[in-house]
Amino acid sequence: MSGGEYDMQGLDALLATLNALPEQMGKNALERAGKRALQPFLVAVKDIAPTDAPSETPDRPAFAYRDSFIISTKLNERQSKLIRRAGKNYAEVYAGTNDPVGTWLEFGFIHRRGESLSWVPPQPHVSVAWNVTAGDVLGECAIALADELDGALTRSVRRS
Repeated sequence: MSGGEYDMQGLDALLATLNALPEQMGKNALERAGKRALQPFLVAVKDIAPTDAPSETPDRPAFAYRDSFIISTKLNERQSKLIRRAGKNYAEVYAGTNDPVGTWLEFGFIHRRGESLSWVPPQPHVSVAWNVTAGDVLGECAIALADELDGALTRSVRRS
């Protein structure tokens, strides 16, 4: 992980609560907590994502790239293929964009127009947003996990 190491304590109690829940209920609680925890990252990345003036991109809606950032438990087909090779985890939550322009803008690219080539410099925004919000995201993750697992355990006991 870029930006340093983070020390999280108290996860043993959360893990014990998670193991006491039915599998699907625990997975849903983890996904809800992950979506809630990633909100500060999403706000930050949308604030600093590069945008084009509507006149510069007539064939593309203004701010389409900025507005393409989402938090989801699903990936598109290309991303799913890459993850499938790595193996499936219990619960996964993703934040980012499906727009292929994202990688180009983050790391820069060479633009070919006819016979001429021009270098478009990197405009880092996703990595910057993560570095700025990583501590907040991880702190909110611990709080959201505790809230969600407590609520799920309460629902589970009520159903029994």
